[in-house]
Amino acid sequence: MMWIILSLLSASFTPAMAQNLYQVSLPAPSDETQLPLMNAFERMLLKVTGNHQRVDQVMQLTTLPSMHELIYQQTQADGSLNVSFNQYKVNQLLRTANIDIWPTPRPRVLVWIAQQTGQGNTIIGEHQPNELVAGLYEGGQQRALPIALPLMDFDDLSAVTFTDIWGRFLQPVVQASQRYQVQYIVLVKVQYNDNNPAESQMIWQLIDNTGHPLSQGEELGLIEDSGVTLANQLADDLAERLAAAPEVAQGTSVLVDVENIKGMADVVMVKRYFEQLAGVHQVTLASVKPNGMQLSLKLLSSQQQLRQLLTEQGRVTWQEGDVKADHLAVVWQGAAPGGEAP
Repeated sequence: MMWIILSLLSASFTPAMAQNLYQVSLPAPSDETQLPLMNAFERMLLKVTGNHQRVDQVMQLTTLPSMHELIYQQTQADGSLNVSFNQYKVNQLLRTANIDIWPTPRPRVLVWIAQQTGQGNTIIGEHQPNELVAGLYEGGQQRALPIALPLMDFDDLSAVTFTDIWGRFLQPVVQASQRYQVQYIVLVKVQYNDNNPAESQMIWQLIDNTGHPLSQGEELGLIEDSGVTLANQLADDLAERLAAAPEVAQGTSVLVDVENIKGMADVVMVKRYFEQLAGVHQVTLASVKPNGMQLSLKLLSSQQQLRQLLTEQGRVTWQEGDVKADHLAVVWQGAAPGGEAP
């Protein structure tokens, strides 16, 4: 029974689809103005592209559509403005401008935090309230980067000590992280200044799941601010690091046979659906047949990532016997609620 529980807990840390990529929530304006919508647009672009320079490229386009053309829905409640952008139109805009999308699924990052205060030394776990953790989660949500902390249960406490994290002894941390099935690990040491919190210090190091050091940084200031800053730095680093992969994979193609096509309206909707998927560079209609169609996809991400994305979204189901390396076979399940393909 204990093994089953631990397996379920560990499963929650596997690589995840980035959630709400095209949705943004920000404080509601006090008057009617376009400025909050532009701010929401820029924040959404940062999540989707993962890169500030790409956001600047989009904002400088002379053919940038109006916000009302790009917004799918906006609501205001409890002092917040919630804006949902049209995924298809946003992705189409980025492709027209030759700007890459940071594909999903995105790597989940496991953060080990060793904190030193006047009260003693502590390793911060998932269920321990902490200003730094709150900032990390907030920053991760803003950048659509899945961030997790260890459970700090008996297994973790037996495997990792405060000194391991503080002194960057990577081997025990890497071994203890294996149960969480993550690609990247961050070691953070926080020296909290009880007399002057604004002079607290945070030092971090990013490594891969084999223990290979990738980058590091240092922040001085309020701990809650440092958490948001760290999440942004990790997102910048990983987006840039993983952005090289799409250029290599851009020539990768896959054929997709789609069944349950009932007419030309379905043909248009299915092609549009695949065009808006993150990690798909180009979609070509190869053929149409009774009750079916075939698409040729040029990918920015791997075929495995495409499979996971299709499974997560639930708009298609897999045909039996789909075993070819460069060929997928799916069954179309129809339009999304509200009739929108994206």
